[in-house]
Amino acid sequence: MNTSLKTRPAATAAGPAAMISLQVLEMHAQDAAARGIACGSIVRVFNLRGDYRVKAQAA
Repeated sequence: MNTSLKTRPAATAAGPAAMISLQVLEMHAQDAAARGIACGSIVRVFNLRGDYRVKAQAA
């Protein structure tokens, strides 16, 4: 699976709550389709150390 996480800077962002909406998980379109993930969907990213939710974007 080919994915990446990007945090887009925002001049008007104030605090952690604002940063949540700026994070994007870029995912190959075929990988996203195989998992039923639509562009703009909120997905859960996780491992043994924790998890978070982020907006998915097909790349």
